[in-house]
Amino acid sequence: MSFPKRAADDAQGATSPEELIGAAHSACYAMSLSNEIAQAGGTPIALDVSADVTLGPDPAGGFQA
Repeated sequence: MSFPKRAADDAQGATSPEELIGAAHSACYAMSLSNEIAQAGGTPIALDVSADVTLGPDPAGGFQA
């Protein structure tokens, strides 16, 4: 794993841990929403979710997502 590649605007297909966490959160949200719709008597046909993850410098030092 290369930190410069992780933080680059063009990571050339490399996936960062922050992106994986964002994907996991969006998938969890979709499943939870699907369950709520079903509990209310609906039938979810399809849910499309996406997540945007950014990583940049923190003014206090280090990085922030």
